Order: sequence, then C-alpha cells, then structure tokens
Amino acid sequence: MKDEKNENLIRRINFLTTVFMLLPFLTTVTALPFLPDLIPAHYDLDGVINRWGSKYESLIVPIITLGIGLLIMLSTKAIADYDKKSRTILAISGLCAVLMFNI
Repeated sequence: MKDEKNENLIRRINFLTTVFMLLPFLTTVTALPFLPDLIPAHYDLDGVINRWGSKYESLIVPIITLGIGLLIMLSTKAIADYDKKSRTILAISGLCAVLMFNI
C-alpha cells in the first residue's frame, strides 16, 4: 500500500515536472512570430542596450529547462529499483528546479 502511494506521488510529480518544463518552451515558441528579428540581449548598469541578438536566442532558457527536466526524470527512473526514498526526493528536487526556471 505504501509503495502504491509512493508511485502515485511520483507520477503526479512527474506530470507537474513535464508541464512546467514544456510551459516556457511553448510560450516562447508561441511568442516568436510576434517578436522582431533583433531583440535586446544585454543591458549595462545604466540600462543602455549594449548587445542585440536574434529572437531565437530567447529559446536558450526553455531548452535548458527541457534538458534539466528530462535529465531529472530519467535519473528518477534509473534509481527506481535502488532506493524509493531517494527517488521521491530526486523527483521533488527536479520539480523545484524546473519551477525555478519558470519563475
């Protein structure tokens, strides 16, 4: 019974992780057609733009978020047979990491 509860918790956490790792990517891809070809990429301390970049550079953080989410989910599956408690902790940590990138 306890293992079944743990599995349900892991499934819910993995679902939330999937949602939150896809959300920035889908949002950025949706916004890309509306962005100009060149967007401000870096500002100095006075708020003056000192580097312009392609609108496609805005995909960097969503792609990193996807990669970290997938890495955590694969790691969670890889340790499934070894330690149930560590698996739950890793899944929760992965969700927190993906949430941090969303914020």
